[in-house]
Amino acid sequence: MESLTFQNFPVVRLATNTFINVPVVLKYEDLNLIEIIKELGLDFELQVPIFHADGTYLAKVKGNRIFPTEAGKKDLFS
Repeated sequence: MESLTFQNFPVVRLATNTFINVPVVLKYEDLNLIEIIKELGLDFELQVPIFHADGTYLAKVKGNRIFPTEAGKKDLFS
């Protein structure tokens, strides 16, 4: 038996703006700055990249966890 699965994104409120069914809330050129993701059947999470002022990609924040890149590890632990 075949079935259809519809994926609805949650309502996201930033300041006075409300985003409904929008997976990418903020995008600059080809880079998603604020996005809503769903991993492995879990609940939805916010994902945000973190950059240094010089443009170096330091880490990615998923939900309440931070995942540093190699450049981020060097900056944090040196």
